[in-house]
Amino acid sequence: MQRTLKAGGAAPGKKAALSRKRAIPAMTVLLLLLTAAFLLSVTLGRYGIPLRQLMQILFGKLLGQTPTWPDTVEKVLFNVRLPRILCGMGVALTVKGRAHIPLYGGPVIGSPLRWIAGCVKSWNFREASLGMAAVNCWYNSTNKVASLGGFAGLNLADESRESNVKKDAFNISPEEAAGKRVAVIGRFPRLEEQLSPICSLSVLERTPEPGDYPDSACEYILPEQDIVFITGMTFINKTLPRLLQLTAPGARVILVGPSVPLTPLLYDYGVTDLDGFCVTNPAKAREAVRRGNSADIFLGGKMVEIQRRG
Repeated sequence: MQRTLKAGGAAPGKKAALSRKRAIPAMTVLLLLLTAAFLLSVTLGRYGIPLRQLMQILFGKLLGQTPTWPDTVEKVLFNVRLPRILCGMGVALTVKGRAHIPLYGGPVIGSPLRWIAGCVKSWNFREASLGMAAVNCWYNSTNKVASLGGFAGLNLADESRESNVKKDAFNISPEEAAGKRVAVIGRFPRLEEQLSPICSLSVLERTPEPGDYPDSACEYILPEQDIVFITGMTFINKTLPRLLQLTAPGARVILVGPSVPLTPLLYDYGVTDLDGFCVTNPAKAREAVRRGNSADIFLGGKMVEIQRRG
């Protein structure tokens, strides 16, 4: 028996074949566009690198050949262009207040990430915030966060605000905090609602609200606490080293907020938990920064939680 087809129809096999044929050119075009974008990002800039010279340097490095190209070009390529393309995007909140003289007076665009990260040492807190964002650009990349298990239990395809802030550091269980003394360095939303019913809560803040302690009380309060939450802003205002010194041996110390660098190096200084932020949608994060809306930064990434093992 012969199979009859409706006018304008096609056999299922033919439809699949046509779909595959359409998909192949689309993938080819996408790969070509990505390759072109990569080459333009590497070759164009204040110091232009001709495509021929780029290939010469890359293949020369791979084959272990003696450099025949200018040292300046190699430094621009490996210290500026490639790190800018391959590393992620980082954020940090800024600190209000009068500014000290800036530490770094050079241009930001086109400068090595390491140079900008060095601004975190500045006593100009706006500049230090920029340096902190550069540090987080390196440590809080999606690849590094994934390797540390930071995305466990998260749906990366769901970019809603509710999904992105699912990992709320202050959602600790009553069993973890029952009867414990808990201090929070920094004023966060809904603290009393989340923590007061299950623990003895102390909030320390530089500009205290009713019921808060001034931050200078940390010298007396922190040594007595079982759990201490510390805002990532303390990297920027340089108070973190002293706060870590004041925490009691064996206390659970949780660094929290978008400014926290997600690196296990901090475990060596008494930190037990890293609750920070990883940009997963750079376009949305840039738009939030462009509009100056810090709350919308959470539309461009995920709050993640990484605990010290062992």
